[in-house]
Amino acid sequence: MTSILFFLIWCMIPRSVDSFTYNDQKQNCSKHVTGTFCYNGPQFDISGQYKSCSVPNTIALTFDDGPDNNIPYFLDTLKQFNMKGTFFLIGQNVQTYPALVQRIVDEGHQIGSHTYTHPWLKDLTTDQIRSEMLSFENAIIQHNYNGVLSNRKVPSYFRAPHGDLPSYAVPILQDFQLVSIQWGFLNGDTSITNSNEILPVWKSHLSNAVGSELTLIVQQHEIQYTTLTTFHDVLNYLNKTFPHVRYVSVAECLGNVVPPYHVSAYDQTDPTCANGIKTVQSGQNVCCSASCSTGTDGCVGTACCGGTGCGSRPGGSGKCCAGSIITANVPCMYSAPGCIYS
Repeated sequence: MTSILFFLIWCMIPRSVDSFTYNDQKQNCSKHVTGTFCYNGPQFDISGQYKSCSVPNTIALTFDDGPDNNIPYFLDTLKQFNMKGTFFLIGQNVQTYPALVQRIVDEGHQIGSHTYTHPWLKDLTTDQIRSEMLSFENAIIQHNYNGVLSNRKVPSYFRAPHGDLPSYAVPILQDFQLVSIQWGFLNGDTSITNSNEILPVWKSHLSNAVGSELTLIVQQHEIQYTTLTTFHDVLNYLNKTFPHVRYVSVAECLGNVVPPYHVSAYDQTDPTCANGIKTVQSGQNVCCSASCSTGTDGCVGTACCGGTGCGSRPGGSGKCCAGSIITANVPCMYSAPGCIYS
């Protein structure tokens, strides 16, 4: 039933000539600022990614590429202004900073998938994209985050690295029950190097929006110095200028079109499997043997790929990956420290 829901959501997204293209970045809320944009067009881009909120007078503040050591400051500042955010996390960073992910969810913010290594998806094959998705899920399900993500739940919302979602990746997102989020407001923190220019970007874009029903999905990077050093001033400006606006998670700004988290479609517990562990190989759910007691080792069929290093991971061809280098014809479904995979 859940997979049907996600399929219907994607099917309902219009793919018309009026949908967003990158040439539309010149359509700004107020006026153009080089390296930034504020978009007033259709809610979806040509790949079916959400670009704006559905609920009037909501702004979704989103943060890409974390977590890292900047997270505590952003969380403290959001708490000061009673605002919620959505953090699109990279799987490698999740494994490095699980305590920071814990604090994000403990304080009521949403987390989303931003792949495992942050590649350009257009440079990957479908098997490689699946590997990125599976590796991210594997990083998430190692913790239950005080029950928020218990029972092998994973994020339902996804942002493609660089916002670039090739059309052939859309069916993969459907398989993983993911809704893709782009943005309608870009603060320019990847191109602006002077912190003094960030707040003027907000003011110039939104100067004509006072009193209007804003429905912005804002993209910024918590790893960028310019966003870090101006974040308090930006939130103070928003709080004073748009007091009627609620600053909520992406899920809430979209009217909870799907819940923020769902049970993984590919790596979930099943009482019919030994120790309740189920995984996926070549698109098929299979049970692991009893020796896969934690579910962190991969399996092929009912046989575990033994060990804890690169060689323990299952390959996309249905074989155990052997050695530390994974070749293109045997992509590793789960990455591990020291693994090179395609």
